[in-house]
Amino acid sequence: MALRSLLCLPNTNLILILSFLDVKTIKLAQATCKELQFFGRYVINERYDRILLRYMSSPDAFRKLLDSKRAIVGGSSALEFFLGKVTWNSKDLDVFLRPAYLTDFLDFFHEEGYKRVFPWQEDVSPARQIPCVEASVKLRKGERTVDLLVTSFANAFEGVVQSWSTVVMNALSGSNAVCTYPLLTMNYSAVLSTPKTIALHHSSNAENIIKYEARNFTFSLPPSRRSPTTPRIAQYIPDKYCLFIRLCPDKRPQDNRPFRTRWLGDHDHVDMSAVWYDD
Repeated sequence: MALRSLLCLPNTNLILILSFLDVKTIKLAQATCKELQFFGRYVINERYDRILLRYMSSPDAFRKLLDSKRAIVGGSSALEFFLGKVTWNSKDLDVFLRPAYLTDFLDFFHEEGYKRVFPWQEDVSPARQIPCVEASVKLRKGERTVDLLVTSFANAFEGVVQSWSTVVMNALSGSNAVCTYPLLTMNYSAVLSTPKTIALHHSSNAENIIKYEARNFTFSLPPSRRSPTTPRIAQYIPDKYCLFIRLCPDKRPQDNRPFRTRWLGDHDHVDMSAVWYDD
């Protein structure tokens, strides 16, 4: 009944309500009726573009560049995308890419007015010391920072799953989104990836742990059992599935337009590829 009453609201109000929800909840709501499938797709894509608009004037062009060069966005921006409304806004954009495409991204951000920050101008943050990242280029425009992280793997996603904790093992391409540990992440919990990160004061990731604890995340020690899909990270039993979303842009719905709602029943086919179950 609560979902049915939502569809009685003006479209702008419905969009506002959905914008506060995490991606998991939006995907579950989408499984109930055709209209919420449409509104959910719109809200998810608008959220992605709104995050990118902090750093650039043309999110569409950037998303096409990501897809054509097989690069991905990770870090705080990807985490914010999955969580929805948060108490913090990321000010740095982490882009994982292969060496052959570094020039393409430098050209794109140069057109957006970014200037390169060289090592002798600013100390390199320990947060940039990521395994499998062989080089990083920092760009800045005002208060916004873009970190181009060149990975040593053929697949840029490897740079994400080799990170220091499950909290940042999320990725956005131009047309897809992946949360590797959704049950942990959506509940503001995280597992440290290696024993080296446990000793807070001796870890190069100490500032990262402090930053995400300030964002209300809690960290646990890695169990001895290792994940079969990601050997570096410890297996967390409830997270049996990744959350994968195909991003399909939709036009903004006109406010107060009349429509007939068809609720999905047992005999309807629903694409549940982005919804996971915990048995």
